[in-house]
Amino acid sequence: MEFKAGAILASTYFIPLLLIAGFPVNEPTAGLIAFVYLCLSVILLVVTAFVAKFIFDIPLWPWGVTLVLGSLALIFLLNPVLDLIRAVWFIPPVVAFVIGITQG
Repeated sequence: MEFKAGAILASTYFIPLLLIAGFPVNEPTAGLIAFVYLCLSVILLVVTAFVAKFIFDIPLWPWGVTLVLGSLALIFLLNPVLDLIRAVWFIPPVVAFVIGITQG
């Protein structure tokens, strides 16, 4: 298990999200920017999948596609438990970390 690869992949998603979007907000108007968070999340997931391919030789099929589609599926499945913005913050780094430590 390669914890270094998992940590790098998780930070490839999390640090740009932190720098671009800031910390998640918990206000009534936060629902208006949820679409922006979701679009930014998809862009960062695709970038993370390509980083996994070119740096750690993790194939795009099936692991890059699993990273993007699996993260999005878990975001929407866990939306009743977490709100959408918090799910965008926490689920994709966990999925990237798990893929990194198992395949890296």
